[in-house]
Amino acid sequence: MANQSWFADRCSPLTSFPEDSMSWFSVTSSDHLSELQALWTAKVAKDPTALRTAPQPMRDQKAVVLAAVSKDGRALRHASEALQNDKEIVLAAIRSCPDAMVCASRALREDPDFAIAAVQCNSDVLAYLSDSLRNSRRVVHAAVMQNGCALRHASAAITDDPVICLIAVQGNGSALRHSSTSVRENPDVVLAAVRQDGMQLKYASPALRKLPEMALAALSQNPEAIRGIDPELWSDWAFVKEALKIDPNCVKYAKKACPDLWEDRSFVMDVVEQDASLLEYASDTLRQDRNVLE
Repeated sequence: MANQSWFADRCSPLTSFPEDSMSWFSVTSSDHLSELQALWTAKVAKDPTALRTAPQPMRDQKAVVLAAVSKDGRALRHASEALQNDKEIVLAAIRSCPDAMVCASRALREDPDFAIAAVQCNSDVLAYLSDSLRNSRRVVHAAVMQNGCALRHASAAITDDPVICLIAVQGNGSALRHSSTSVRENPDVVLAAVRQDGMQLKYASPALRKLPEMALAALSQNPEAIRGIDPELWSDWAFVKEALKIDPNCVKYAKKACPDLWEDRSFVMDVVEQDASLLEYASDTLRQDRNVLE
């Protein structure tokens, strides 16, 4: 009981330490230090913000800080300078909170190899790196491999790189919207994007939106991509027939965009052979045409 009473006098409340906390530790046994560390580890694990009230020696204890930043990466700001330079600690912090990267040491923030490890851990960290690192093909490549939409945090020069953009859209078609205007004119990049997410057709250049193969690829991936198809394509007989094979509901867009096509006997016979229900969209004359009905 005497030892417990002595320890309680020393440690309660947890935040009652002299300014020179190290002098206090110099007279405390290693067993008591271990218990104190355990107390603070449990405390910050429940409330990471408590790290800011911890005595400096506790902010330099890796187990304590790791418990805090694993719960809330923003607690990294209250860690000692030494632990703000600790790779394991910083990676644990940015895993839950990418903006914790700004609290890392300058050495880590400027280290290209650590930047790669960081964006592999959380691709959004790219937004908090220096301009030079956001302009690094190695760093951005690592980020978009993790999440294609990390491309939005890259430099303008990188978003104009078709190789990096291709990798990004292959992982996440939505990355196309973050690429440069010139990349959106690249058929390989755009085709990869719409095959992954058909709705991205609307971000393609006007010229590419007019290509039947581009529109059909988007439509195959997502019928809702029909909204991004260039209206001129609906007057293309071959395109309309292929589109109707993919989704018969396209007929409404086709009829509205090019009603004359539905007065063409050869066209109507072809599509009706494909799907008899489409006859209702033909002109009145063709709906009564014996050759069409047979």
